[in-house]
Amino acid sequence: MVSKNHLKTPTKSQSNTLKFLFAGTFFVTVFIKPSANDPFNSPKFWILMAMSAYLLGFYYKNLKFLFKSQSTLFWLVLLFLASSLISTLKTENSYTAFFGDFQRRNGFLSYFALAVVFVTVISYFNFTHFRLLHKLFFASTIIVGGYSWLQSIGYDFFPWNNPYNPIISTLGNPNFASAMMAIFASYFTVSIFAKTNKLKLSSYFFIILILMWSIIKSQSRQGLIAYLFSIGIGLGILILSKSRKFAFIYFTTYLTASIVAILGMLQHGPLRDYIYKDSVSVRGYYWRAALNMFWHNPLFGVGTDSYLYYFKKYRQIGYPLKYGYEITSSNAHSVPLQILATNGILTASAYVLMFILIFILGIRKIIEFKDERKIQMLSVFIAWLTYIFQSMISIDNLALGIWGWVLSGAIVAMSLDFSPKSESVYSPKYKTMSVRDRKNG
Repeated sequence: MVSKNHLKTPTKSQSNTLKFLFAGTFFVTVFIKPSANDPFNSPKFWILMAMSAYLLGFYYKNLKFLFKSQSTLFWLVLLFLASSLISTLKTENSYTAFFGDFQRRNGFLSYFALAVVFVTVISYFNFTHFRLLHKLFFASTIIVGGYSWLQSIGYDFFPWNNPYNPIISTLGNPNFASAMMAIFASYFTVSIFAKTNKLKLSSYFFIILILMWSIIKSQSRQGLIAYLFSIGIGLGILILSKSRKFAFIYFTTYLTASIVAILGMLQHGPLRDYIYKDSVSVRGYYWRAALNMFWHNPLFGVGTDSYLYYFKKYRQIGYPLKYGYEITSSNAHSVPLQILATNGILTASAYVLMFILIFILGIRKIIEFKDERKIQMLSVFIAWLTYIFQSMISIDNLALGIWGWVLSGAIVAMSLDFSPKSESVYSPKYKTMSVRDRKNG
């Protein structure tokens, strides 16, 4: 899928670029500005734009390097951006198309910035940088999880005018906060299997406990469901690497349980009283409206992030009868369907194919690795998979979106790392340096 020669041994300056990128990811995740009209998404958008502008300036000197790789993923990214740009230019709502709907900020500029982040991680990340990524997870979890826990016990730093559950953390919505904590919980659940000391192992258990407590208290089931689905697949991959026979039995059981759970979410089967929420029915209307938008505008959609302007035109008649004629929606509440409806078949196909390729590459490499890299790769892969699961039924919040693209790049980059076995991320002697740096050290 990607040339082995495309990943060069990172220099010290390239490692510094990754530090900058991870610092930017951290601030996109946790930074808020309570005094702003949009205290959550706009500040994250500003940081994302500044970070990607710096990274884009760096890539101006490396365009030949990127195109020479002739990677399927790189070409899919180009198709995604090119077709999205055409959709952006064709729409009448040009400001929304470029900058995104208010309190969403999922316009063309955001996805362009996320693509820049994705390409940067692929180009310069490898196992010697895993410690940096681990620190990013840890620092982000402390802020997001810690703030969520404080909100769960009735203490908040800011007097939010919040009509939702109080657990909104730094993301502004219980669903987003729940999904973000599920991603972190997935990572640390897999990290338990790594070789480490008892103190760090105990800290991982404590982190998972706090995150799961906050997810449950948020009353948002999408985070918990995404976590359970992804951890289930992670356990199956570990079994598959040991025994295909037991893996077949496990995945048969897993698939059956998943179908029963999905039916429960759709108000069918024995779990309907435990899993179903009315928001699922609402999402059904959003999804069908998105499909209607695509059906009537198949090539380039209705315009980047312009779902709001066409929802009333394409919604089913049952929606206003049930929820009111003035009630509307600005998003399909499913990232793939949102892209399909607003950007069309080319953009959506490129997006889905990118993640299918990453999924296949990730599983193949996890099974192939026999040393500590197996757990490192698996922890990133399962965190990424949690993002994918929640994105199927939710909105692409910027704090969540940047993790999806960073983890996507990390999976690809680690699969391209043909260096010798890396030192343990928990070793006190470990340094985040490339092989070349160590030789010159």
